[in-house]
Amino acid sequence: MDEQGALARKLATILPQLNERQRRLILAAEARALGQGGVTRVARAAQVSRTTVHAWSYPDSVESLRLGHGAGV
Repeated sequence: MDEQGALARKLATILPQLNERQRRLILAAEARALGQGGVTRVARAAQVSRTTVHAWSYPDSVESLRLGHGAGV
């Protein structure tokens, strides 16, 4: 099975059911779980920018965004 295709199908199934914040958290969690190269792989699979995934991929960034200090939340 094509891993990138499987990831794309998984994200295509779940992301439409979530609000924007939830989508970004799921994308970040997937990227972190994949390790090195995860941000790029998730961004491609979800058809979003790497910046969107990367900004949410680190706990400090997520905590800052949770507190309302991030742009676009």
